[in-house]
Amino acid sequence: MRERFRKLARSRAFRGGAFATAVCTVCTALAVAVNVFASALPTSWTRIDLSANGLFSLSDESVRLCESLDTDITLYYLAGAGDEDLAVYELLQKYAELSPHVTLVEKDPVLYPTFANAYDASDASLGSVIVDGGDKYSVVDATQFYEQELDYTTYSYSTSFAGESALTTAIAYVASDETAIVYQLTGHGEGSPTASTFTSGLTRQNVALQTLSLLTVDGVPDDAAAVMLVSPAKDLSDDERAMLDEYLAGSGKLIVLTDYGSYSADGMPNLTGLLAEYGMSAVEGIIVETDEDYALSGYPYYLLPEINEHDITGPLIENSLFALAPLAHPIEASGDAADALTVTSLLDTTSGAYCKADAYNADTLDKADGDAEGVFSVAMLSENSEDGSAVLWLSTSAFLDEGTDTIVSGTDSDFMLNAISYLTGYEAGITIHAKSLDSDTLLFSASAGRSVSILFLFVLPVGALAAGFAIWLRRRAR
Repeated sequence: MRERFRKLARSRAFRGGAFATAVCTVCTALAVAVNVFASALPTSWTRIDLSANGLFSLSDESVRLCESLDTDITLYYLAGAGDEDLAVYELLQKYAELSPHVTLVEKDPVLYPTFANAYDASDASLGSVIVDGGDKYSVVDATQFYEQELDYTTYSYSTSFAGESALTTAIAYVASDETAIVYQLTGHGEGSPTASTFTSGLTRQNVALQTLSLLTVDGVPDDAAAVMLVSPAKDLSDDERAMLDEYLAGSGKLIVLTDYGSYSADGMPNLTGLLAEYGMSAVEGIIVETDEDYALSGYPYYLLPEINEHDITGPLIENSLFALAPLAHPIEASGDAADALTVTSLLDTTSGAYCKADAYNADTLDKADGDAEGVFSVAMLSENSEDGSAVLWLSTSAFLDEGTDTIVSGTDSDFMLNAISYLTGYEAGITIHAKSLDSDTLLFSASAGRSVSILFLFVLPVGALAAGFAIWLRRRAR
């Protein structure tokens, strides 16, 4: 028996099998070791985000915030083992990996039923996150990680993941002692912002929007980071004009949005005079764009203006975004502006645009004799280098309208938020938006839409038929 085993052990088959077994064992051990090692690596090293909107990645803004932290912050995730939302949990891990000042701790509400009480979060949903900065804290409820909006064109809901915007906002809040206040003037029949992306964006920027009636105060409050006047139907009083002049002389910042039909240079001499002091004036009428690449298809008065280079517009240009300015009137720069003023047009039409005077009473929007034509501005910024004041004028309040903003996927709100950040110099704000979990909708200009239609309705079908016919002829010839 022993001799037979020795012969078997010396056989080629046995040695080959033993070698194969040893190789398999070593490979298995290596595979286990590699997996163990890989599981210990940061998720940012082991997973690549291929989504178009960076759904599974942190934006540069979040990265910069975490890397600049000098305050210890603890992220308490209120979920038990097996109850985690994988998207939220991996996002929390990314924050913890970015900075030694950020620590992630899981707190199972079942094992620690009274833990959330210390943060006034006893009613927080399972999966919520408490961001504790020591002196300050913020509770991000699980319901804030996802947003749903009703699309009134299809009557269906779209879902977005708002985890990064919510968490980065909370971290910025607990790490900062600053809060900016923007006052919206009332008492002149003004409109109000309806764009949810704008209002929620202000919250992410740690900016408070408060109403202010200059009739009830002696002047603009000292804590005003900026003052905003949205589509007034009545003029400023003499006292209000004096208050705004005084505010601007002290490095104040003013944002004015006017609408054709409600704003009138003759009917609002005080507001017109204030804007004229900053080298800007209005032209009566609605802008009509003749270049189909710069207007919505079928709506030449819904402008897709050219975006000029500036700190405010840089992110829009970088991401090839469209701003939408419907029913806008022209803004002109005065040739006799003071030397201390720098007047910059941020959004322009093409040279083929014209201004339709008395548009609401006209029988047609076609160009008529006497209609001014050329490049018109729909957003103009005037800055005074002597006193540090600035006035931003937009010739349509639709920049703050929910319906308009939705058409361009929030770009108008982005423009306004960028403008507020630039004017106030408040850099602690967060401009991260929720990331859609749905398929994106492409926005085409009129000419581009026509080209795409021709491609899919004629070129591709005819090409397919021609290719099929050629193949049929070749096979028949054989």
